[in-house]
Amino acid sequence: MFFLARKLWFFLLLAVAAGVPYLISQGKDGPLVQKVRSWMASRSSSQEPPRPEVQAAAGGTAAPASIPLEHVFHYQWTPQQVIANWPSVTRVYEGEWLGLRVPLTTGTSPGDLAGSLTYYFDAQNQLRRITFIGVTGDAQPLVRLVTSRFGLQPEPTTAAGLYVARWNGQPKSALRLTYPPLLTSRRPRQQLEVTLELNRPAAGYRLSNRFRQTLEQDRLVGRWKPF
Repeated sequence: MFFLARKLWFFLLLAVAAGVPYLISQGKDGPLVQKVRSWMASRSSSQEPPRPEVQAAAGGTAAPASIPLEHVFHYQWTPQQVIANWPSVTRVYEGEWLGLRVPLTTGTSPGDLAGSLTYYFDAQNQLRRITFIGVTGDAQPLVRLVTSRFGLQPEPTTAAGLYVARWNGQPKSALRLTYPPLLTSRRPRQQLEVTLELNRPAAGYRLSNRFRQTLEQDRLVGRWKPF
């Protein structure tokens, strides 16, 4: 038994002695070394966890990482486009209109929005209303968009801001900005609460009952003094 073990050690040492010069002769970039490196790299890449956004998208519940404001608020959306752009879409109804509600994050700067966005479509799949409820750190990018594209104008208010588009003297679309109950510098992107409703001009179009009741309450307490 002892003699057999000694023979095994002899052949093992012989193999090592023969292999080391071969590896040295290959050099640091020889074919064998390259194969070893390639194998190690493949093992490393296969074990690397996917990026967070890939993991979230795979779960089927993530919203687009960011989307420009001007792409969000326009009347050219169709139901198919909404469903194709957001993995998570909730169906709601406003009377006879179909609402598609999605999570929205337009980016990570103070002027970006985060919250809930809803597109409402009529029986002909035409977009009739866009609503957004959420927060922002700086409302000026949104204010510039709604005033230039949708004709909203500032109105007197003791809140953080109120912008209204009128037709025959009646509010038809509105952006309402309020301060949260607690303001803190630790949340720079949550300095303002945003409620926005945009209604596409059409026969009989108007603000939703919910938004009209909110504005009426503001008027009654003196928070809004309409022209």
